[in-house]
Amino acid sequence: PAGWQTLRQLSLARNRLHSLPAALFSLDRLRRLDNFNGIKGAAFIRFLAHCRLSGIEPAHRPAFFEALFLKKTENLSRLPLAVLFRGLGFRSKNIRDCCREIILTQTATSPIPDSVKRLLIAGKTRTPKTRLKARATRLGWKILNEPDSHPALVILGDFPPDNLCGHKNLFFIEEKTFLDQLEKAEKPWLLEDNRAAARQKLSDLLLSGQDENIALALQMMTTGGVPADLHTDLFIARRKTTRPDLRRAIGRLAALRFSEKEKAVIRWLGRTFGALPDPDQLRERTAGTPLDAEKIIRHLFPNADKKTL
Repeated sequence: PAGWQTLRQLSLARNRLHSLPAALFSLDRLRRLDNFNGIKGAAFIRFLAHCRLSGIEPAHRPAFFEALFLKKTENLSRLPLAVLFRGLGFRSKNIRDCCREIILTQTATSPIPDSVKRLLIAGKTRTPKTRLKARATRLGWKILNEPDSHPALVILGDFPPDNLCGHKNLFFIEEKTFLDQLEKAEKPWLLEDNRAAARQKLSDLLLSGQDENIALALQMMTTGGVPADLHTDLFIARRKTTRPDLRRAIGRLAALRFSEKEKAVIRWLGRTFGALPDPDQLRERTAGTPLDAEKIIRHLFPNADKKTL
């Protein structure tokens, strides 16, 4: 309807909407909206603001709305690549991750030619860019600041520049995948079979409950790698440390090195709010992962009744 775009206040509470009117997604001046269809009006207004800041046009907003509020991504995957790239600048991490996954799937080239040794780091990464560049340079990669007409590998981070979509000869990859490739090429010493004693020493440091020891262990992992058999110790150390910087550092490591199943276990444990989780459920959820249910219970819940475990 004419004049909708200038609305600043709207009430839909008494309307039973089977679907949202398309015009609702163009109300960039809206400042007050009652809750509707189980959706908070204030959250929808923030959503419109984030769309506007990310350059997402009203015609494409319903797909982002479905992904964010309804957890449905079918229509998001049908959007043009240029729009999905704008989604990498969206405020919601879930939206950014979803857009990145779709972009990587739709642009996948397998295998990426071995001759490509030029690297562009686009956007914000979890690993400091200086560290990524230094590791890549040692292995013969040429670091780029801008894309050009020659083939290049692009680590697709959050909030990347808006000049990537139209370029040819760009091979997109996520940060975790590139780190896996680096680790395979570097052959970190902590991952060697004969380093069991060193890994045990790191385990002792992580489980010591002393922040300086945890910091030392993390520093050693920076160059030595992140062995899977220390994932449990990292998780326990993150829960026990009182230093926010150490929590953030371990969180970054977990985001990059832990499997999706491990991350799901950690999210589930977070929802227990510090209470002892059901031991059988924990064992079931950690089965097939490097996470050790018995060690988690032993270190995080030392007063648990052993008869129930």
